[in-house]
Amino acid sequence: MNDLQHSIKRIGKRVLIGAFLLITINVIVYSLVVHYYLKAGGSQPPAQFIRKIADRLQINDNNFQLDSLLLVQIREQQMWVMLLDDKKGNIRWAVDLPKEIPDTYTLSDISSMAKFYLKDYPVVTWKKDDGLLVAGYPKDSYARYNSMQRIAEVKFFPVLYIMLIFGNIFVLILVYVFIDHRMSRSLKGVLGGIQKLSNGESVQVKEKGMFADVASCLNRTSGILHKRSVYRENWIAGVSHDVRTPLSVILARAGQLEEGNYSPEETREQALYIRNQALQLRELIDDLNLFSQLENGTRTPRKETFHPVTFFRQTIAAFLNNEPRTQRYQVETIIAPGMESTVLHGDARLLARAINNLLYNSIRHTPEGTTLTLSLKHEKGRFCFTVADNGDGVSPEYLRELQTLAQGSLPDVLPGQEHGLGLSIVCQIVKMHKGEIFFRDLQPHGFSTEIRLPD
Repeated sequence: MNDLQHSIKRIGKRVLIGAFLLITINVIVYSLVVHYYLKAGGSQPPAQFIRKIADRLQINDNNFQLDSLLLVQIREQQMWVMLLDDKKGNIRWAVDLPKEIPDTYTLSDISSMAKFYLKDYPVVTWKKDDGLLVAGYPKDSYARYNSMQRIAEVKFFPVLYIMLIFGNIFVLILVYVFIDHRMSRSLKGVLGGIQKLSNGESVQVKEKGMFADVASCLNRTSGILHKRSVYRENWIAGVSHDVRTPLSVILARAGQLEEGNYSPEETREQALYIRNQALQLRELIDDLNLFSQLENGTRTPRKETFHPVTFFRQTIAAFLNNEPRTQRYQVETIIAPGMESTVLHGDARLLARAINNLLYNSIRHTPEGTTLTLSLKHEKGRFCFTVADNGDGVSPEYLRELQTLAQGSLPDVLPGQEHGLGLSIVCQIVKMHKGEIFFRDLQPHGFSTEIRLPD
């Protein structure tokens, strides 16, 4: 789910980045067009330009002088300029005045020029001490709105807006086609992998494109399912082997008792051997039931509070009394001082089963006469239960498999090894109690399993 959310967020980020870039491009295009028209229409607005003319127009005894630079700018813009006597209404000075422009003006004519037009020429006015300065622009060059604007700009801006709108739509269509193509190509592999996975097939999807995280998650899931399938097959084969072995022994010994003539002592030995094998079968069946409950989640730990010392002693005593094989082993118990006042929270029955499974595992894999050391201590806020033996230990490969199992992953069952059902149950019980389990190979020889449970 996190991988899918990450992929969706990544697509959303790309869409936001694309939208930001599109807006940025629109702003740049609009700014460039406006700059172009402003530059094409003159470097200065009409009102600013006429003020500059008024400031630089020199009048000395009815002799008018204007610097050559302004005259060049006036002619470049195809303008005309005149200075009116605001009292008499006649023209005192003019530059490039068109023929249709009158020579004299009434107050009414001067007032009409304030509306921006004179003989269809766009004009601007500026009051000087010497009269009224009037600057005219070519016809159809400016329009009067809230401010002066060139007509070419006014006519082009709607076209510009339409071009921008259709350009944006075109870009959005291209982006949609691009994203749709990439999503379809990426989803094609993912959906094909899901379909194969639903049919029980192993998949390996290319981890690229928009849904690379989903493809990676799908590949990991396929690997886990394949590994679990192999593990389960090996596990079933191991359980079948463990069931057949005691059954074969029981049938063989029962047949010998039926056909042979044994003394009472020999009969008791045969019966004891059959009983031990039957106990192994019962232990295996109990493990199967408990493993199924833990795996399906139908068995949840009960919340109990008990003294760990009393629990530890009772668990060991019950195991020694119910397991005849322990008579051929040396069992040592070590309890750290100061443990009597502590309390432990958890499911006592499940924890007892975990310790019993560790003891069964030690007896099953060590020769008679081996010393089993059972210890209990409390350190750093955790209760530590340890079952150790001085047997031959385990191989480095099998120890790695056990450490993998302790970390909650599926190990690769090694050829010739037992199913490991008891240790799997121990790991599940410890995990349910939010504890930790450690498998160690002791030196110079031996093996130990330590369970750490929180207070």
